[in-house]
Amino acid sequence: MDTTLLRSGLIVDGLGGRAFRGHVLLRGDRIDAILREEDATPETFDVVDATGCVIAPGFIDMHSHADWQLPLDNHPDLLSCMLEQGVTTVIGGNCGISPAPLRRETLGRLHDFASIARDEHFDYNWESFAEYLEQMGNARPALNLAELVGHSSLRYAGSNSARGRMPDEELSTCLDQLRRA
Repeated sequence: MDTTLLRSGLIVDGLGGRAFRGHVLLRGDRIDAILREEDATPETFDVVDATGCVIAPGFIDMHSHADWQLPLDNHPDLLSCMLEQGVTTVIGGNCGISPAPLRRETLGRLHDFASIARDEHFDYNWESFAEYLEQMGNARPALNLAELVGHSSLRYAGSNSARGRMPDEELSTCLDQLRRA
């Protein structure tokens, strides 16, 4: 397994303490150890001098619509700007729009509504929220994803009424889909 040592950076570990000078040991794609500058450093194959740089955990974008780009094959290119800024996790489903759940009969409404969040067409290879999350997990997306269940998506999947009070049966369907999600 490849090991890399990020040496002598200013570490902001996200735990609320003061920044400190130190090293971060990476094994493969995981952080193996965070060491203070005075700690002995293990031998590694690659050393990156981080002097003058800040080393921090990945940032979380709390309001993202990247969940609409992640199903696309070219999502790493589309979202590379986020990774370049240090964002490693996105929260999707904001503004009431999530890619799931969906219902084939009302997919057109969801597709039109979601056009504010994406501009490329993709095939919806899922209906339930679980199926969407499973597909995202299998695709190994470039960013970590935490997903909210969009209230509008939920309504489109469970109700024929676009506005106002839903009939009890449709409300029950929506609540059942929310519980399952």
